[in-house]
Amino acid sequence: MSKELEGFAGIGHREVLDRLLQRAQPQDGDAVLDVGTGTGWVAIRCALEMQGGQITGIDMTPEMLAQARRHAERMRGEERLQFSLASAMSLPYPDGEFDVVLSSLALHHTAVSQSLDEMVRVLRPGGHLAVADMGAPPAWRLAPISWLMLFFTWAYKLRGNPTAKAEAEAFRQTYTAEEWKNLLTAKGLKRTQVEAVLRPGQRIYPCVIWASGEKENTIG
Repeated sequence: MSKELEGFAGIGHREVLDRLLQRAQPQDGDAVLDVGTGTGWVAIRCALEMQGGQITGIDMTPEMLAQARRHAERMRGEERLQFSLASAMSLPYPDGEFDVVLSSLALHHTAVSQSLDEMVRVLRPGGHLAVADMGAPPAWRLAPISWLMLFFTWAYKLRGNPTAKAEAEAFRQTYTAEEWKNLLTAKGLKRTQVEAVLRPGQRIYPCVIWASGEKENTIG
């Protein structure tokens, strides 16, 4: 993924995580959920930077979770980390369970709107949601590039192998910065912020998008 980020957006994985955590604003003692944790680096960064609290990472891939647990064993704060097999689109947690819910470069592999519904549901009122993900540049929504994207997505799906189909579906789940802003607003989040980084001089490469917001506090 690091090489893909450098190639598409001219940005490194560490900077993606740095900007994500700036937007997530985890505080000492918080309960944090990392959705699509992969090999666990976002959850581990939270554990290293926070005092107290509990950090949970979920993923749909057992092999990724095994790597995450191995990485955590070598890090300070392991006892505050928990990794579980679960889907972003059906989180096995009660409403308002977490102070911070975040995700790094994973949601485009899911049905984004459904995953956001679940992330907002398990977020406590007043809590922060933050996402970094591969995004669509504005040019993807303009003809003739929009037609070409539809053609390539259709052609990928016809290749018949599971990897090609998964990549085609992932392209369908990439959103522009404006579309991310509208998604967050539709989910009821306040104080939303969206930023997109596109490689200089490029109009058709995927970009990296950071999107964040705060769940409205209904108390008082």
